[in-house]
Amino acid sequence: MSEEKSEGELFYKAQSPDESALVTAARNFGFVFRSRTPGTITTTEMGRPVTYTLLAILDFNNIRKRMSVIVRNPEGRICLYCKGADTVLLERLHPSNQELMNITSDHLNEYAADGLRTLALAYRDLSEDEWETWSESHRCADKAASCREDRLAAAYEQIEQDMMLLGATAIEDKLQEGVQETIAVLSLANIKIWVLTGDKQETAVNIGYSCKMLTDDMTDVFIISGHTVQSVRQELGRAKQRMIDLSRTRDGEKEEEMAGGFMENGFKEVQEGDGGGGKQLQCPPPSAPAPPSNLMDNISGEFALVINGHSLAHALEADMETEFVSTACACKAVICCRVTPLQKAQVVELIKKHKKAVTLAIGDGANDVSMIKSAHIGVGISGQEGIQAVLASDYSFSQFRFLQRLLLVHGRWSYLRMCRFLCYFFYKNFAFTMVHFWFGFFCGFSAQTVYDQYFITLYNIVYTSLPVLAMGIFDQDVPDQRSLEYPKLYEPGQLNLLFNKREFFICIAQGIYTSVVLFFVPCAVLSNATQSTGVPLADYQTFAVTTATALVIVVSVQIALDTGFWTVINHVFVWGSLGLYFTIMFALHSQTLFKIFPNQFHFVSCG
Repeated sequence: MSEEKSEGELFYKAQSPDESALVTAARNFGFVFRSRTPGTITTTEMGRPVTYTLLAILDFNNIRKRMSVIVRNPEGRICLYCKGADTVLLERLHPSNQELMNITSDHLNEYAADGLRTLALAYRDLSEDEWETWSESHRCADKAASCREDRLAAAYEQIEQDMMLLGATAIEDKLQEGVQETIAVLSLANIKIWVLTGDKQETAVNIGYSCKMLTDDMTDVFIISGHTVQSVRQELGRAKQRMIDLSRTRDGEKEEEMAGGFMENGFKEVQEGDGGGGKQLQCPPPSAPAPPSNLMDNISGEFALVINGHSLAHALEADMETEFVSTACACKAVICCRVTPLQKAQVVELIKKHKKAVTLAIGDGANDVSMIKSAHIGVGISGQEGIQAVLASDYSFSQFRFLQRLLLVHGRWSYLRMCRFLCYFFYKNFAFTMVHFWFGFFCGFSAQTVYDQYFITLYNIVYTSLPVLAMGIFDQDVPDQRSLEYPKLYEPGQLNLLFNKREFFICIAQGIYTSVVLFFVPCAVLSNATQSTGVPLADYQTFAVTTATALVIVVSVQIALDTGFWTVINHVFVWGSLGLYFTIMFALHSQTLFKIFPNQFHFVSCG
């Protein structure tokens, strides 16, 4: 839609920045979009106002990869205008466009090699009879009670044929500030980064080089572009064998001893791709099956994999997905181009299925919603692409570079805090509970508790809850700037070093050891102690209070030792909880409470 300011200057609001850029560019050439109603489109063409009647809109979707409108101009001429991906639009052109198609394809490949986002434009003149016939079939498909989407797709396919090529557009899609640095830092943190994009192969590869995912120093870049299941399988097998061959060569072994035996001639030189100026790696046909997947564990070198959408559709099939995952995961960088939103989600689900890894998906448009929802963690970037991705995400921010801080700072801290929280939680509760177990041997397992009922009630609610809560919210091992400077600090979380079975049993053992000391030391000290008159120095109440007091002091000191970053709140919660225990303990054992509630506080006497 267009919006006219008081100064007379037009500002356009569009669903995507691409549409806004195209309309703005047309305005600069004298074709100004002025307004639109549900049934008309008004433009100014070289200073002359023109109103078109809007007859039909053939909506865009990620399977069609194109959008069309049918309009009637003031002279009564009916015309269909179509814009979309060159791969789908060029194959629907009239045969008379062949020469122009070849020239335009070369231009498109040049634009894509420069990292520009490309679109092809075409039109078709319709007679009144053609329009009436198609309009009736479209109306029936639109009102169909069943298979409505399929019928509409068939109707669209029927009219979008034998079009005449108008030309192509190329739009610069600049990388946001800090993208290169963010990807470099995340790579140092051993985070695997895959790019899933709807752009064509040349554009995707150029973007890969722009953001430093692909570099000239890489050992090899494999491009998978097969159109059949067999060709995709062969290309994946050759890529795997090539990685093994180059890895062994780098390690100093002879080529004749390579496992698998094929790829004797290696890769051919980079050759021109079919039907355009794009470049792709061509390989000789395989002479042996793909190498065993366990050989992929010893891959050394930096490899990259680029796979097209039509090839990815075959690679995601059940009988090939394992081979695809093993090949892709052996590469430092993976770029999937010309993929649909469904394929983006399928790739995420595939990694979740075959790898014990946490996945994060980040995107900025409606095409990324399914991918964001499929990942363990979804991140939406708010911008000119709309807010669909933001609404579907777990986290959102305005620029890609903030992902670095989300993962390396807040992600690390969250993992650290959760692990320390769990370790302390198990420790303090085993120390508390096991004292009951040891006391059972002395009370004949009569279910009598070693603590009084008030201490049991308040232990987890009051005495030990706030300190661990403060640690779980504020604790840090290193400052945030150090986390960004040293990405390797992220690896303990990836390797699950801070909380695993070993750490779990260590916490349990520490809690059991603490309970042994807390129970048996007071028991040994107080059991035979007597006054000078021969009266026992301690009784059950004294033992219970001594054990409870020692327990609270020990677990409070333990969390003080575990806390790596102290704030005012940590000090208040730790030492305040300890002080609160003594306050409550003296209050519960006062003579005043005994006089008021003698039945409830029977341990207290008025001697």
